[in-house]
Amino acid sequence: MSTDEILTICMKRAPSTEEIEAYRGKLGVTVEEALNSIALTLARRYDAGEMAFFDCDIAANSLYSWCLLKRDHVLPEPALSVFLAFDEGEYRHSGDADDVDTEAKYTRPMIKELLRGIDAV
Repeated sequence: MSTDEILTICMKRAPSTEEIEAYRGKLGVTVEEALNSIALTLARRYDAGEMAFFDCDIAANSLYSWCLLKRDHVLPEPALSVFLAFDEGEYRHSGDADDVDTEAKYTRPMIKELLRGIDAV
């Protein structure tokens, strides 16, 4: 299963264990590495303007749900940080004015910071 195929699934629903396994198997990596690959692809495509916030948020939530419900674990790092960055853009935070763009204020800088750290390694 390709990255584009698993992302399309995640933008619609939580993937099945078989779908995660198919993606993992194609890459020849662990489940944790596969989840990180998917999440970092979301982050990079979002940062490049290739994917919209809404689509990335749904996909990140789908990965988080799969991991929690099927594995009884939270996402590994850095996938968890990607999920949390999109989560922060979902709602108005305490003290934010009504016109605050939470995606621009929280998600975008968090993703940029995360990718700077990943790419620096």
